[in-house]
Amino acid sequence: MRVNVRRGVSFRWRVAAAALVFPLIGVLPSLPVDISYVYADGRPGRAPKDLASKQRIQQIVPSLLSPCQSIEHITVVRFGPNRVQLGQRKTISDAKTIGLICDTLRSTIIQGKFQIGSQFFTPASVDEIVFVRQGEPALQLQSVGSARFWMLWHIPTKEPQSEWINFHSPQFSAFTAEFLRIPDSQIASDFSLRVSRRGCEGKCPMYSVDLDARGLVTWTGQRNVATKGSTSARIDLTQVHSIVQKIKSQQLLSFQKTNLLCVDTPSITILLTLEGRSVSLISDECAWKQTREGREMSEFIDFAETVMGVNRWIN
Repeated sequence: MRVNVRRGVSFRWRVAAAALVFPLIGVLPSLPVDISYVYADGRPGRAPKDLASKQRIQQIVPSLLSPCQSIEHITVVRFGPNRVQLGQRKTISDAKTIGLICDTLRSTIIQGKFQIGSQFFTPASVDEIVFVRQGEPALQLQSVGSARFWMLWHIPTKEPQSEWINFHSPQFSAFTAEFLRIPDSQIASDFSLRVSRRGCEGKCPMYSVDLDARGLVTWTGQRNVATKGSTSARIDLTQVHSIVQKIKSQQLLSFQKTNLLCVDTPSITILLTLEGRSVSLISDECAWKQTREGREMSEFIDFAETVMGVNRWIN
């Protein structure tokens, strides 16, 4: 089902359509009546309005976020119905995390990996995500669930009014969900993660990296790395929480050991503790990729090492 207000429809029917659509939107600001909707099964609308809106996003939004280094921080605030602030908020100020979110959004838009549309329900809460540059909002997103966002921008020197367009991108939502999610609870004090890599017959990096609940990252480089010996850095608690949420959502503490082995591939040791449970695994990159669970663990390790910033010591 989709709704489009088309040219030639009488004013009376336009008013009637607005009366039906706007109460469903509830917490969202004033929106145009002639919006197109994504079907329930995810198929995008194909009205000319959809194409024009998509082109509008591709023309404007990448420039609003360019360069990503100019984004000072990202705020996330949760609102209930009628924009009642629920008191849950966080500020992302870590430059690396901001860069990951900003670059992902820009590349998603530039590559056209999104759809235009809306939903027919009013969510119980809305997370408002604001990219801030020079103390002013550069871009605002309202996350309304199911990988859908209302996207707002305002260019005072060029446009008299702000623009709202619905933005639907499972790719962007999946990648940034852990970073943008407002934590429901504190990180368990016993949380710890260690990733150790042992070399192969070639020049595979050999090192270990540890992360604790306070965001302390401890590096120990051994061979084929730029930084040998021990050093440390600190990451934002938001980043730590994103790793913890990955562990929980993928149920990595229940990961089963594998007996598969490959020849001349780097071995990996994982030591993980969270909320009184621990797991210790030894395998290699090749063997883990032979099973679905192994691929999930391999993807988690890549994600965790990216968040911890290990490349600064490898290269």
